[in-house]
Amino acid sequence: MDDEFDDSYDGLLRLGVLLGEVKGRGTPQEVIDGLPTATYKEWASVEDCETRCPICLDDVRLLQIL
Repeated sequence: MDDEFDDSYDGLLRLGVLLGEVKGRGTPQEVIDGLPTATYKEWASVEDCETRCPICLDDVRLLQIL
C-alpha cells in the first residue's frame, strides 16, 4: 500500500486539500502552566519516588524543577 502513496509535492498538496486543516493534539499551555512544580529534593521524600525521568530515563538532579 505504501507503494501507492503519492509523496510528490502535488500529491501532498492534494492530500492537504483532502484532509483540511490539521490541528495539533498537544495539551493546551494553560493546562501545563496550571500543573504543580517543585524541585526534586522537595518531592524526594515520597515513599515511591522515582529517581529517573520516566520519559527520557535520565537521572533526576536534586534541585531540578519538575
